[in-house]
Amino acid sequence: MLCPFKLIVNSVGDANSVFLQTKTNSIMIDFGYGNKNLFTNELLCQIVDSKELLVSHYHKDHYNGLIELPENELSIYNLYYPYIPIFSDITLNQKLLKEIKFINYATMVCTGSKAYDFVTLLKQKNKQDIELNYHPLYKGMTLNDKDYKVIWPPRNGDFFNLRTLRKGITEIDSIIKSLPQVSELWKKFDRFEIDSETQQFKNDMNDSVGLINNAETFFYTNKKKILEIDEKLRKITNRFSVSLYKEKEFLFLGDLEQEELTVCLNNLIADNNGKPIFVKYLITPHHGTKKQYIPEISKFIKADYVISSNGTKRYFDYEMKYDKIGKYTHCTHKNGNFYGLDTLLFVNFINNNI
Repeated sequence: MLCPFKLIVNSVGDANSVFLQTKTNSIMIDFGYGNKNLFTNELLCQIVDSKELLVSHYHKDHYNGLIELPENELSIYNLYYPYIPIFSDITLNQKLLKEIKFINYATMVCTGSKAYDFVTLLKQKNKQDIELNYHPLYKGMTLNDKDYKVIWPPRNGDFFNLRTLRKGITEIDSIIKSLPQVSELWKKFDRFEIDSETQQFKNDMNDSVGLINNAETFFYTNKKKILEIDEKLRKITNRFSVSLYKEKEFLFLGDLEQEELTVCLNNLIADNNGKPIFVKYLITPHHGTKKQYIPEISKFIKADYVISSNGTKRYFDYEMKYDKIGKYTHCTHKNGNFYGLDTLLFVNFINNNI
């Protein structure tokens, strides 16, 4: 379908679903929702029309829309996701990857999905004759038509506060061990091998008969504890959130925490010889909330449109300082979907529909 919009930021509550039309293709950046009432036919059409999906980070409000789709519906050829950096302690990288996948699996089971992670889920929803290509993203790579630069996460993980990461992992381990049945499932899960290049499981997870059937009861019974682990994991996975930049056009900052957001923006400004960055569209970090706001954004970033994807909870915590950055501000909770019109695409659309 020819679409006259180069950018659509969907009103999906406290979640994220962005449709981006590039020179060569259409791509969904995240496919999440916070409320089933917001899962519209328009949103469905966007993912069906997309050939590529980018999951900005490993948290369900950025991909749980896949659960709502029928099987064999999509034509996604390329899947992008954040590269989990290599740390000087290589065992930390593998441990973190497995725990991210295990907790994503647990939270999806709690929401009714029979899939191990969003990759398995996407394979279920994709047309079966399509071979899915994996693309873990890190700083310095380019996306799609090479105009979109990946500016976060870094490939080397030694920048990160390893003490903070280890503390988070230790807390997660402690909760898992306190739940005997879940702990037994983790031991089974921990045996699966992860490919170092794609950072995905080497095994076909669907071959692991019996794990899901057991897990449904165990996870749902311990749902409160699972969500507690999920909240702790959120603070870790936010740090690796994919961020994208297209010169003069587009800046997407994912759900970065303040420390990582500061470094990411300082690097971007340094690459611009210390001068402020001007873009047409800025999608605010972490739904435009106060907690993730940093002064560098107001000081160094200017935009025509400042867009925040938020629902009731995030809108209540909206940082008003974002209003000073752009000529126009748009909060999806208040204003609904945001549509960024492409003049050339619009003319073609009109000509093809007369």
